[in-house]
Amino acid sequence: MSSFIRKGTWKDILGLAKIRVILPVAFTAFTGYFLACQRFDIKSFGLSIGVMLLAAAASALNQIQEKDIDFRMSRTRKRPIPSGNVTVKTAQIFSITCFLAGSLLLYFNGALPALLLGLFSLIWYNLIYTPLKRKTAFAIIPGSLTGAIPPLIGWVSAGGGLFDKTAVLLAFLMFMAQVPHFWLLLLIYGKEYEKAGMPSLTKIFTIEQISRLSFIWISGTLVSALILAFLGMLYSPVLKYIVSGLTMIALIYFTGILKAGSEAKARKNFIVLNAYIMTVLLILLIDKF
Repeated sequence: MSSFIRKGTWKDILGLAKIRVILPVAFTAFTGYFLACQRFDIKSFGLSIGVMLLAAAASALNQIQEKDIDFRMSRTRKRPIPSGNVTVKTAQIFSITCFLAGSLLLYFNGALPALLLGLFSLIWYNLIYTPLKRKTAFAIIPGSLTGAIPPLIGWVSAGGGLFDKTAVLLAFLMFMAQVPHFWLLLLIYGKEYEKAGMPSLTKIFTIEQISRLSFIWISGTLVSALILAFLGMLYSPVLKYIVSGLTMIALIYFTGILKAGSEAKARKNFIVLNAYIMTVLLILLIDKF
């Protein structure tokens, strides 16, 4: 164990997991669980941790797969592997450990369907989406399917059906939200992707065109949230008005993407979009309380 730690500080090793990414993933899984059964229990906690560990395993494996690309980009050069703080072997051990622990938690807290969905998500992310990023600038669209899986894991773990209306609408919202996340980052780091030899929308479209595409997709995400809220998910009229108001405010705010020079605010737009999605999920949970 001591040799494992010497290959990198715990902060570096945890950097393999991308904590800021996997925590929201675990939260969406919990949301799916709670919406299906309106229950907060040990099973929901174990399931959420399992999803988080499986996401950490996928993240570490992804950083192993893309270590050469990360080294060529200033944004990612300080990540654990390209910085030299963590060896590939240590990252492999971390990924395998998280994978085994996460798989066991999913199986015992969500049964076989939850485990199979988790494995499908990992395979899709690491064996389909990650290689596809080297071939096409549009890889994020099929890759966004991984964002739709966690709430489905929570839903089926609580006894819901995989194709229940609520589960499908929730998964679709999370799918829609993934694409503009990446495109907003392109407004900041698109040139870095080009220098790293990666296909990038910045080679195909102008910044203005990418901004318009982002706005269109964000608008679709906002509409998806409204559909989820009004098609049987929210019972409180007050909360329906709140979601409607927040969505209108968000839509007006995101029209700023269409203005010249909006790429300077891309990071702020990225944060606002995340905050909107998390707020909608919280409102759905509050409604069930």
